[in-house]
Amino acid sequence: MWRSVFLHEFIDHKITNFKAVPGKLTLPSFNLVPSAAVVPGVNSVEVTNGKGFEYIFDEPLRDVIGLSCRVRVAYPIPNTGLGHMQGFSLLGLGVNVTVLALAQPEPPPAVSAIPSQFGLNINRPQGAVIVGEGTGVHLQFPSKSFTDLRVDWHTSGQTRLSVNGRLVRYQNALVPGFSFDVDRLSFGHPGEPPTPHAPQYQIARVFVRALTRTDALVTFSRLLPRFPLSEDRGRCHLLVFANLLSLIDRLRPFMAAFHQAKSQSWTEEFGPPEGPFQAEAVQAHQLAITSMLALKEMLRTGDFSKPENFLKPFTEFLRILRASQPAQFDALAAELFAADVIPESCREQIKSELEENQAALDPIINLLSAATKRVQDIIGGNENGGYTKTPRVRY
Repeated sequence: MWRSVFLHEFIDHKITNFKAVPGKLTLPSFNLVPSAAVVPGVNSVEVTNGKGFEYIFDEPLRDVIGLSCRVRVAYPIPNTGLGHMQGFSLLGLGVNVTVLALAQPEPPPAVSAIPSQFGLNINRPQGAVIVGEGTGVHLQFPSKSFTDLRVDWHTSGQTRLSVNGRLVRYQNALVPGFSFDVDRLSFGHPGEPPTPHAPQYQIARVFVRALTRTDALVTFSRLLPRFPLSEDRGRCHLLVFANLLSLIDRLRPFMAAFHQAKSQSWTEEFGPPEGPFQAEAVQAHQLAITSMLALKEMLRTGDFSKPENFLKPFTEFLRILRASQPAQFDALAAELFAADVIPESCREQIKSELEENQAALDPIINLLSAATKRVQDIIGGNENGGYTKTPRVRY
């Protein structure tokens, strides 16, 4: 469901040798020439004020609700001027998201209280004002080797900062519910004039993935059987798709509240020692992945002979969610059950399409009907596992 947006590993001396969504480089970017300046055999580029990389997408990514960014970076030139006190944009994604660094490998005594740091900043509008919110962590940048930095953010509010594959900071409520557009990617500051004592970083790898509001539903729909569509049916599919997106939007605040209840802000340096996640959060995450992988495999192969491969972990996942917030779970389930995703004007079109393709669609509809029955049983207090046989759908 996550899409690869950009990958540059500087495999040769050509700055244009990278993989990305369609777009174009700005002219100052062509001044960068990868070279093995820090570690022999490892190509990288120097970025600083007046030097950097900018790539503008042909089509902006709309309604981004998740980001995963990885940057391999070194700070090879100790800077004893005041320039090292500047926060520096290692990676920018439009006007909304910045991965920041504040490097101080050899600080003079007068500013020794300012530690090296890296973190994430997100700008979001509040009325007519742009408000920045972020999270960061202490970090000592090496000068003769590279450090792998990773930032993961999701609209649930969950944010992870990792260094060399090790989680070093977690925050459970960073701008929950926010989404934004991304129209470009940059590292360094190619559009700014050079300044004395500016931070100078070496970047050896950049990898960015994104999750947009529509990605999950698009992925699911691509796994469904394909049938010829008339113009009217195509229009109805779009309306149903939009209504399903609205239902998914209603799930996100509930999941954000669950994550906030079952995790806590945490740093490797200061703890707390039990870590950021309660056992229920870890178990729910594992069950969600297991159930979704099983569903994807069923849709991919068309083999629905073992529905419990999906239904069992899905049911256990739901039980954990309801135990955390029973009243909110029941109210949300009632709202979703009452929703009608098929507009009145499309009922006959959808009914005839289901009848024409009943053999192909029956196993899918029956599985989803069984999942709905599990939700109803959990709300009704049926916790003994004695579920009724998977119902068949009648048209």
